[in-house]
Amino acid sequence: MKNITISVYLTNLGKYNEGELVGQWVELDGTLEYSDLKEGGKCDIGLNSDYEEYFITDFESPVEINEYTSIDRLNEIYKTLTEIQEETNLEECEIEAILKEISLEELHEGIHDLFIYPDCNDMSDVAYNYIEQTGLLHGVPDSLQRYFDYDAFGRDMGYEGHYIFTDNNTCIQII
Repeated sequence: MKNITISVYLTNLGKYNEGELVGQWVELDGTLEYSDLKEGGKCDIGLNSDYEEYFITDFESPVEINEYTSIDRLNEIYKTLTEIQEETNLEECEIEAILKEISLEELHEGIHDLFIYPDCNDMSDVAYNYIEQTGLLHGVPDSLQRYFDYDAFGRDMGYEGHYIFTDNNTCIQII
């Protein structure tokens, strides 16, 4: 599993207003501090007593980040996404697909309300996966199990639930 990556391009606002682009890409690790942006810091974009403000010019993240997102909020986003990934074993693309439907806070609060169905292309596959995981047809003879209508059951599941299909053929149900 590839770890979550969040990168932001931090820009010196004062220099930008003077027509000079002074900035740097930073990959977050949850420990970024304002002092890191000052002269001599690990992300030196020339902040000092004359140039005290920064803004985010660009970002690569599964979560929307705006130009004035604070460093504390960036660290919080990174830590929350990392925690979600560790608890769920979801890939970054799966988390990104969920975050198109619900907020980061909703995902974090409802992390235990997710059901993950691997190798699913459609709701029929989800139905089959669900039946296998729950043992719904356990005890029913094989000669009768083959008559079960996975397409219809999957269609009904789709009407009654919130399902998200990802690019890697995983379906995630949000309860």
